[in-house]
Amino acid sequence: MCSGVKSRALICLGLYVLALPGCDEAPPPPDRPAQIPEQPSAPALPSTATTSVDEGPASASDSGDARTGGLVNFAEESARFTTFDACVASLPRVGALAADALEDLGLGAVHRDACRLVEAVHGKSAVPCRSVDVEFLERRCFMAAAVVRGESELCPAIDSNDPTRGRDALCLALATHRLQPCDSLEASDATTCRASTRQDRALCTNAPTRARRQACLRSVERWRGLVGPVSEPTTEAVRATLERSEGTRDFDDLARAGAVVVERGGKRRFVVDASRGRARLRLRARIDGNGAAELETFELTEAGLVLARSGPLARVAVVVHEGDAGTPTGITATVRPGHGAEGFTSFVITTPVRDRLASTP
Repeated sequence: MCSGVKSRALICLGLYVLALPGCDEAPPPPDRPAQIPEQPSAPALPSTATTSVDEGPASASDSGDARTGGLVNFAEESARFTTFDACVASLPRVGALAADALEDLGLGAVHRDACRLVEAVHGKSAVPCRSVDVEFLERRCFMAAAVVRGESELCPAIDSNDPTRGRDALCLALATHRLQPCDSLEASDATTCRASTRQDRALCTNAPTRARRQACLRSVERWRGLVGPVSEPTTEAVRATLERSEGTRDFDDLARAGAVVVERGGKRRFVVDASRGRARLRLRARIDGNGAAELETFELTEAGLVLARSGPLARVAVVVHEGDAGTPTGITATVRPGHGAEGFTSFVITTPVRDRLASTP
């Protein structure tokens, strides 16, 4: 279960010593958060109770041995929580040799940090997360606080060095009760995101491998009891069309990923950075207070080949679709090539706003 790169193996070793579940999941990014805390994408809390979930025979090789034990449910852990000290005292102790290894791995505070996470859920507060030392638990703590408070602003950033990439999609989906952020993820992660947000274990059967199905089931169970009903948005057109001299092509899958809008000093920047299969779209534009748009980046590639790229004199027209109180809900952008651009006539995209960030000058 804990095979993989060296760093992942070290984390799994520490978690194996502490009997923490979840080493099938991908390790978190290495960078620490700047202004926006990142999500811990590593294992969940140690639990005093063991739950089993029947995954169901998704394939012949899975049948007969498809049960996942040691699942953690944050709501149940919160219900058992009394005080931080009592939580720490209730967790299993480790011997001196294991404790020394955990210190070397940077996991010496994992017991205390796990209880800080439970404390955050129990008190519906992000304050305990500020005392978490272990990075991946710090990330998950802020995610849990965002979910129980329904405040997406607490969701961890995908990349603390580039806030325009937005916040963790699963956290956004859980905190806002919307499925759209899941569309920004690759297929397997999107399955886990939708199953967790809908609280529907049956959706996990769509995961491609047994390990992914089990990771999906763990995520559904982890958030059971904390996630509210999903708000189904009104259906809006989602399109991306490239027009060239030889004809047009649709890239609607790229448009479903959504845009990130960053607002600062009365100006907006919107960013689309989406990959689907062999195609990738990178689009950035600034919009001033008068609605005038300036293109920063536009490139559409497929299998590493450039299909369209903006030149020095490229033009962009942007229409921001707004909901209540001026909140941006979607964007339509039309890009036309400039001098030195790859040969295309226009690129038009209509995409929903996946995340909105407000920053100060």
